[in-house]
Amino acid sequence: MPVYESVFEDPEAVDRYDRLRIIPRTVLLGIANLVVSLGVKHEHLHEALILDAGAGRGRLFLPIIHQVAAGGSNAHLIALDLSRTMLSTLQRDLREIPSGCQAACVQVDLQRGLPFRDGSASVVFTAATLHILRDWRRALEDLARILARGGYFLIICENNQFMHQTEGFERDRDFSHLADTLRQFMLFYHEQREAHGEPYVPSEVRYSDITLAIAYVKELGFVEVNPSVDLTMLRWQKPHTYDEILHCFRQRQMTTWGSELREETRQRIADALDNWVHERGIDRYETFHLPAALIPHILRKERS
Repeated sequence: MPVYESVFEDPEAVDRYDRLRIIPRTVLLGIANLVVSLGVKHEHLHEALILDAGAGRGRLFLPIIHQVAAGGSNAHLIALDLSRTMLSTLQRDLREIPSGCQAACVQVDLQRGLPFRDGSASVVFTAATLHILRDWRRALEDLARILARGGYFLIICENNQFMHQTEGFERDRDFSHLADTLRQFMLFYHEQREAHGEPYVPSEVRYSDITLAIAYVKELGFVEVNPSVDLTMLRWQKPHTYDEILHCFRQRQMTTWGSELREETRQRIADALDNWVHERGIDRYETFHLPAALIPHILRKERS
């Protein structure tokens, strides 16, 4: 898995984060409304503790704060993340939240225990985080411990065509030219890993597939419930450029690709990918779009 200390503390990685993880405001508001509605279902929202596990720069955390504040609530929201750089950026943004809204940032490794008492939270949500945790079961166990009985665990994954291609999922048959080029690009990457004797081994919980995580949370005493939002509102066309993709490979951020590679091998593969794009005359700065969607999975705690 990626080494957080060297990846998510990288100022350049943080600067590019918003672009690489861009989600339309309408989609973010859809998720924010869902989180707030879950808090209302569990108990009076003004008494709720809502935790964002893996908040990063706050792309979901900030819209949720504003939705909570719009409802006149004094719910307490806490952003959890391992990256001090990410949280410091989020902390600056929190200065502009509505007065009276209680929000805080806590720097913590989700895999090493959380500083909250049993049953203290009403809602816990996590998005695009589990796939970069080596000990994702330990993280889920502790997040489940924190939730009160009847509380909600919202696990959000991003399903997009780019990740389907890169993680080895079933390919669609109607790729555009650029999407097909991207597929060839990724095949070349995997060939390079094989050639260097370090083939890609996907994580158990993937960016676009959290089946194992959902099953494990159910074992911990949760039942899955249907989301109360229109899922079509959570779809969009996600922009990419080859320059951003190449940056990911070279810097090892926001992805599991190459994270287990030796440094020398990673550099060689990154150079080979740069050459691949150059030799084919690909405009590395041209923006292309691929279908994407946030998929919320809601689980309610039935037993402690």
